[in-house]
Amino acid sequence: NLERLARLDRLGGRGLNCFDAVEGVGGALRRVWEIEKKKRETMGEGRQEDVESEVTCNESGKPTMHTGGRLGLSLQYWHDGRHLAKWKRRADQMDIDGPPAEQSVEGKPIWSATIECEPSSADLYPSARVSNDWVIEAAEKQNTTQHDPFTTSNNNDPDALYLWQDPPPKLISPPPSDPDLMNIDTDADTFLAQSKPPDVRFIARLNPPVLVPLQTALNIYESVGAPLPQESIQPTTFDSLLLPNEDRTPSISNTERIAKRHIYTPPPQTGDETEKLNEVEHTYTLFTEPQSYARNVEDIPFSHPRQLISLLPVLRQWALVSSLLRRCCAPPVPSGTDGTAANGHTSPPNDDDISSSTSTDEDENPPAKDSKRRRVIDISLFTSGTIPRINLTFPRQNRLVDVSFCIGLNAGIEGVEVSTAGKEEDDGGETKSEERREKVKRVLQIGEDMGVLVEWMGGGG
Repeated sequence: NLERLARLDRLGGRGLNCFDAVEGVGGALRRVWEIEKKKRETMGEGRQEDVESEVTCNESGKPTMHTGGRLGLSLQYWHDGRHLAKWKRRADQMDIDGPPAEQSVEGKPIWSATIECEPSSADLYPSARVSNDWVIEAAEKQNTTQHDPFTTSNNNDPDALYLWQDPPPKLISPPPSDPDLMNIDTDADTFLAQSKPPDVRFIARLNPPVLVPLQTALNIYESVGAPLPQESIQPTTFDSLLLPNEDRTPSISNTERIAKRHIYTPPPQTGDETEKLNEVEHTYTLFTEPQSYARNVEDIPFSHPRQLISLLPVLRQWALVSSLLRRCCAPPVPSGTDGTAANGHTSPPNDDDISSSTSTDEDENPPAKDSKRRRVIDISLFTSGTIPRINLTFPRQNRLVDVSFCIGLNAGIEGVEVSTAGKEEDDGGETKSEERREKVKRVLQIGEDMGVLVEWMGGGG
């Protein structure tokens, strides 16, 4: 942290106060945050924590200062397990204190971007600017029709809650080493002609880095007007970066990815409180497309805060893809000699027909092993299009079940399809089939765990 602050201070020697520049961006992000939060509060969208979660994970993100063990300005844009946390808050009405700003419920990761400045030639990329006028609040609108929150970055939108502005560039003058420039009679136009923008630009450092296909990385950098760093273009595949070798280095070619995991399910409701949870061993095999090249996006330069906000839907999309796959295919990180996982995870809530039927081996106190069952689950990831698709294939009642779904912008679960070998899932009518797809979507959206989905469906869900 001290090194980062010292670096920003040294950049100030280039004629730009980087702390003031970052503070100006932070002021704009805070203003947008308050505007969007106020709108949702006015619409009566639940508790304060729920409103903040929606704005953080669906709209412009939450600007924070000095959180997550990092000094400076950060923009939080995604919380793992946010729907589960929302359900838990509703289940426990006595919960009056929200989680710490730097840690979400149950210690789940918070995805954020730290806003800084870095050296960059003004001839190659627009320079950072010092301004408090990046954004203004739009006039009150009578029309309360809901719209895509990200169209608010378009000043042509008549329903925009705020309007972006382009502050004038920051110009710095060269040191007056030339005696002619020391002359007070020097022509002002001549003096101005010697001025230039500072060789400093804004940079957003993603924590953690976001793994995306190579084409998506190219699109991200193109949207901010910057080239993709050449050193980052390597023949590394999506799965090799997601699940590196034991020495933490990514492999170049696709290899077979197999992982085991234990999930615990409650016994049948017989009224016997001494019944133990049943253990289910999952064996996952991950398949990816050949030559699905990818890269970890760690830093994104930008010249205007609206550029960063416009990228958040894509960052959330791929953050959820990584979380879903790592939860199943990456071994848990032990927190002690007993091998207990550091990060806990729980099952979807009991909501109507959606049963709270599973827990994972990542719980702090796993139950005594009783009768172990085994499932073999194939996971196929398709990343060639703009919308990633995941297919799950697993056995249920001596039949193979295939579940397919897409992850859209803002990490929305879309295009859910369910089929069973030798049996039509839509038996009983289109209405029943649609209800089933909606339930599958809800379990995925709330639990963010494909293993939980498999056990919910395997138990007759």
